[in-house]
Amino acid sequence: WINGGSIIGNDGTIYFGSGDNKLYALNPDGTEKWNYSINFELETTPAIGDDGTIYLPDSYVHFYAINPNGTIKWKFNMNDDCFGAPIIGDDGRIYFGTEEGKLFSLNPDGSEYWHFTTSADIVSSPAIADDGTIYIGSYNGDFYAVYPNGTQRWRFHRNGILRGSPAIADDGTVYILIGGDLYALYPDDGTVRWELENVGITHLHPSLDEDGSIYFGTSSCRFYAVNPDGTIKWSFNPDESSAIWESSAAISADGTIYFGTRVGYPSSYAGDIIALNPDGSLKWRKRIANMLIDSSPAIAEDGTVYIGSINRDQGGGEAYGYLHAFNSGIPNHAPSAPVITGTSFGKSGQEYEYTISSTDPDSDEIYYYINWEYRGDTAEWHGPFESGYTLTLNHSFPIGSCSIVVKTRDSFGEDSELSTLEVIMPKSNINSLFHRFLEQHPRLFPLLRQILKLVLFKCWLVNLGCSFMVGGKVCSSMLCPKITEK
Repeated sequence: WINGGSIIGNDGTIYFGSGDNKLYALNPDGTEKWNYSINFELETTPAIGDDGTIYLPDSYVHFYAINPNGTIKWKFNMNDDCFGAPIIGDDGRIYFGTEEGKLFSLNPDGSEYWHFTTSADIVSSPAIADDGTIYIGSYNGDFYAVYPNGTQRWRFHRNGILRGSPAIADDGTVYILIGGDLYALYPDDGTVRWELENVGITHLHPSLDEDGSIYFGTSSCRFYAVNPDGTIKWSFNPDESSAIWESSAAISADGTIYFGTRVGYPSSYAGDIIALNPDGSLKWRKRIANMLIDSSPAIAEDGTVYIGSINRDQGGGEAYGYLHAFNSGIPNHAPSAPVITGTSFGKSGQEYEYTISSTDPDSDEIYYYINWEYRGDTAEWHGPFESGYTLTLNHSFPIGSCSIVVKTRDSFGEDSELSTLEVIMPKSNINSLFHRFLEQHPRLFPLLRQILKLVLFKCWLVNLGCSFMVGGKVCSSMLCPKITEK
């Protein structure tokens, strides 16, 4: 599985860590360049130095420097867990926090320059201002500004959980989310410039665009755009069950905003990548995980969007992940009309097996819509499933005729054409020989129905049977389907 984000080198190589204890390097076409095995899970986003060195911690003990060719350069013993991504200063020093509440500064050769101790666990990433000030938060709501020499500049506190990382505007304003509120702080002394309350709990960092707008999502299933003065520009609701938990937004050159979701939060049964237009309207949405997306997207110079996912087999088992690559203007095609197989003629009240299958040309996940027509407007949705999945259902019918109406919808909301299966269920004690004949020749049903309509002048149910008039005489039969003249 892939929990952290990916980072892109100057040559287009994509680097990311995985739950299988490996750091991967991929070529821009998705082929593997190399991988490096580490003893523990890799849950954070790597960092890349000017010389191409890749830096990242494992989840428990060590911090690694890996050469661009996939060999180890050095490793530093943290003796602690690390869940935040590292950052690199202009002087080449590497900064990261640990669960024991220590902010480390390492020299490029892997030796410790200094460490600064905070009041509680650090589970977020630091940020560095242009003047070299390092900002870091601790879990208990303390937020620190630290001088480049490792001494405290100031501390800001609010009651609430602090899991996300700070963002720094061009004018030096520092943005941080604590306990469901967004704060804008002056860099000189950490006093509050403005506060936006009750936006929702989040574990991610705010993202900034060129005009200074602040973007972030929350566990309350809402994504916000906030003006630099603290007023809400717009908000977007993916739906009432799609939380934005740890996936921080990435903004492309054309202003498109990308982020991932946990669908079905808090249980999380799927994950979507969402693309929004600069005005907050939906550009596109694609389901890429059957568990969740906590990975933050990364955007290459050519506009390709990379994001990781966490998946699990439909029958359960170990989690696994994919790294996905998307074009910025991803096209979408409707899935194929579903194929329905099953009994078209049988006994009322008896269950029969029906299968439904469809494929999506873009390999998107699919959902099946089923309407058992005799039940009025009652319909069922099943999914999500992988493209090509065959759904099997058992169903029984009352006496009469009806249509099973089915369509397929992909993760973009694009629907297929409708498919229909005609079903006839006459009275249950129908002549068995004729019953078996019709079961063996299901293609006769449409023809039979047309013939019956030609000779039918009047049809009504009598004691769960049918009566009709042919040649001016009333005949009773149990073979006559219920037909409504239109």
